[in-house]
Amino acid sequence: MAFLPFGHQQYFRVLESNETAKCGYFNLLEDIEIQQAICTLYIHGTLGGSEQLRMHIYGSVSATIPMYTSDWFTVSGVGTYSPNWLGNIFFDFASKPLDKDIDYFFSVQAQNYTRNLDTYYLALGMDWYPDTNSRAVAQQTSVRIGILGLK
Repeated sequence: MAFLPFGHQQYFRVLESNETAKCGYFNLLEDIEIQQAICTLYIHGTLGGSEQLRMHIYGSVSATIPMYTSDWFTVSGVGTYSPNWLGNIFFDFASKPLDKDIDYFFSVQAQNYTRNLDTYYLALGMDWYPDTNSRAVAQQTSVRIGILGLK
């Protein structure tokens, strides 16, 4: 797990090769059906072209068996970039019910992806700064997401 600054404003959690990265938790003010989750993605360098990401949502902190899994997001779908890209991506969940009384945990899984140190990699936007969120407190990893849903 690595944390990199982006300018002086934002930090990113760099994904390791084909990793399923625990990304934090969220809760809701009311029951909804999740349609999509939005996440900030940073692409550094030129990737191979077949990389994919998907999000898992869990009902417990153990994060072993997902309650819901999004469709795959194909990274090449962001279009042409050279050599870097920063933007929001959407994970589709197709109306899965979420209960306001549950703390949900989530992870992002990478497929067909190999990180090459600092030459090319994928990274997710974070809410926490590196001095708070380090290897010593990896359970506090907090990737920033937005939830789009229906009441």
